[in-house]
Amino acid sequence: MIPAGFARRSLRRVAACAALAVGATSLASCATRPSPPPAPTVPSVVSAIWSADSGGLCVTLSGPVTGSVSGSNSLMPGSAFELRLSGPSLSRPIFRVPSERGRTCFELARTPAGFRALKPGPVTLDAMILGELVELATAQLDQATIDRMADISLRRGRQRTGPGGPGGAAAMEFRIDPPTVAAGETFIIHARARNTGERSIYRLRGVIEPADEQGAAVEPVEVDFGWLEPGETLELSQRRRLPRSLRADSVALRAWATELHDAEVTTPETISIGVSPLPPPALDVAIDVTPDRHGRSIREGHEGKLRPGDDLHMVLEVRNFGDSTLRGSVAHLRSPEAGTASVRVGRAVVGDLPPGATTRAHFWFVVKAPLGSGAVPMLVEITDSDLGIVHEQAVVLQIEEE
Repeated sequence: MIPAGFARRSLRRVAACAALAVGATSLASCATRPSPPPAPTVPSVVSAIWSADSGGLCVTLSGPVTGSVSGSNSLMPGSAFELRLSGPSLSRPIFRVPSERGRTCFELARTPAGFRALKPGPVTLDAMILGELVELATAQLDQATIDRMADISLRRGRQRTGPGGPGGAAAMEFRIDPPTVAAGETFIIHARARNTGERSIYRLRGVIEPADEQGAAVEPVEVDFGWLEPGETLELSQRRRLPRSLRADSVALRAWATELHDAEVTTPETISIGVSPLPPPALDVAIDVTPDRHGRSIREGHEGKLRPGDDLHMVLEVRNFGDSTLRGSVAHLRSPEAGTASVRVGRAVVGDLPPGATTRAHFWFVVKAPLGSGAVPMLVEITDSDLGIVHEQAVVLQIEEE
């Protein structure tokens, strides 16, 4: 007879066995069946940092995954454990096996053109465990981050080299924004290059230079595209400024290009920039000449007439009634006739003078003309730093009779 206690223990074991393993038909089979593996434990994200140097998002996990998939890493679809980065700004999901060192980086693009094509938006980091997705973190890809990654990729791409051979071709075009530029103002040159060939092209460079004498007012522009894969398009831009002194209605430029292995590159024959010349400043200058505080007093009956040795102070009141600003201007005082005056201080900074503004300038000089010289001219010149002389005005000094 089976002891009652044993029977009760046996029944409890059969019930437990049935709960653990469907289909167990005996105590022996239950005893030899292994226990089910523990459920996997997904690590958490310790940090998620955008790295311009790595070209994407770098994440650090709290540790390796534990449980039934521990130690089983593969990039094949349906693999035991891998990470996935996805989002509307990415052309396709990016998969990575978690690094054993704890930091895993997702490179968002491979080429400079690829980084330039990225758009801001959210990205999601998921863990894929036995085909199941578990969301770990989200991050926001902004334009500033894209620009930093693109700049680093562009610098590296400009140094990249590779094999040449037939099939190398590219097309380059340029656009001026705005098409008509006021003299003294800035404009943007947009340069676009497309790899139209069948092989990679390296160290692609476009040059824009003056096509005639009027174009010489614009400094040559060099656009370094670097590396382009077949079918890729890369657009770069540079800001330039037209000289304020430019008087032409347009400027003609020409373009040419080079590539490391002499790929065939087409460029436009000419590039035209419309110019709106700057109207010169219009100045009104009031001049007052008085004895310097250290000079002699003019004798009664001879007001307005001067003698040799008189120390004089000239005050200019300058008003800009034109439509353009006077830039970096300087006033000069000179004596057209030799030996008539000795200018002690004949240069005065007027500076920038916008339309409608007024300022003062001061000169000091000593009369040298002998008695009886009559009318002695002095000349005031005001120059703009870019436009040259914009105002000339004569001052007549009356010298006493002998």
